[in-house]
Amino acid sequence: MAAAALGERTDAAGPLRMRKQGVAMDTVRIGIAGLGWWACDTHIPNLLRVPGAAVTALCSRNPENIERGRAALGDAADVTAFSDYDELLASDAADAVLVCTPNHLHGAMTLAAVWAGKHVLVEKPLAFDPAQCRLIADEAAQRGLAVQVGVELRYSDVAQAMRRLVAEGAIGEPALLRTDVWRQWGAPGSWRADEAQSGGLFHELAIHYFDLIGFVAGTPPQTVTASGGVKATGRDLDYTAATIGYQGGALAALSLCLFAAGGGDDVAVEVIGTEGRLTGDVTTGSVRLWPRDAEPEDRSPARPDAEVFGFPGSLESVAAFVECVRTGTPPLADAAAGEQLCRVCEGARRSVAAGGELVTL
Repeated sequence: MAAAALGERTDAAGPLRMRKQGVAMDTVRIGIAGLGWWACDTHIPNLLRVPGAAVTALCSRNPENIERGRAALGDAADVTAFSDYDELLASDAADAVLVCTPNHLHGAMTLAAVWAGKHVLVEKPLAFDPAQCRLIADEAAQRGLAVQVGVELRYSDVAQAMRRLVAEGAIGEPALLRTDVWRQWGAPGSWRADEAQSGGLFHELAIHYFDLIGFVAGTPPQTVTASGGVKATGRDLDYTAATIGYQGGALAALSLCLFAAGGGDDVAVEVIGTEGRLTGDVTTGSVRLWPRDAEPEDRSPARPDAEVFGFPGSLESVAAFVECVRTGTPPLADAAAGEQLCRVCEGARRSVAAGGELVTL
């Protein structure tokens, strides 16, 4: 990996290419760095459906992955290919980059892109170190650049509906939230099997659900406790239970297991408040409201009958990023949200190591 990708600031990227505030961009030219299954099977098909988005560059050290990206683009495959990330950043081939590389590279590659004047959509986690997340947020703010973290579940119709109902006071003051993630995936493969590259179970997988329940809660996390261990897959953790304490007193519980017999990809969320209860399922699109002392109500959002690439929220996430770049509006899942998530994940990891000790965030 070249110097800028490792976080060493260089002059190779040339002058900053900053969009003037308040001036809308008609088409956002996007370069994708890292062309694995998520980039090619989710991001590219979704970007092809987003007005104002154009994939104009592909970057990978593997020529086969470049061809995989071209194949995913189909008739829209008039792109510039790069084998070196610094060369992509130094070029004028893209206004924004999608960072879809292994987790341990995210922070340095995002920072290098910001220094080069590029907007960034980076897959979770933003980084492993909260201090690096803060640096990215500060540098992006100084340059008027959008940095969005790829936590797509908060962009789903169910998460948006639940957040709106909580904000409107439909269940009063939130007290308890929960989600259970039962998977039968077994041991992870490729770089995900290496804790040094993936960050472990919290940074690689639990982060999505920490973000989802935190988004629905609508208040900052303050504490985390977690326990867990290894029973079946031989990785750093393959089951865990965590509790997050939020400003205002709400508590959220996340249970996650990688060897749950019959486990699928369902994503159920529940929040109990002083005046009612909400349940939602991101996968099926259902939202139910139980007002206190009243009959339950179906508050499921209208969901179009269209093919979903990735999880619900994946299309909305990239569409929102393109709109942020075009108009200068801040992302919903910005670098500050990425820093907050990094602190929760790192706090949970430390709590497990300390035998379930309470960690203040």
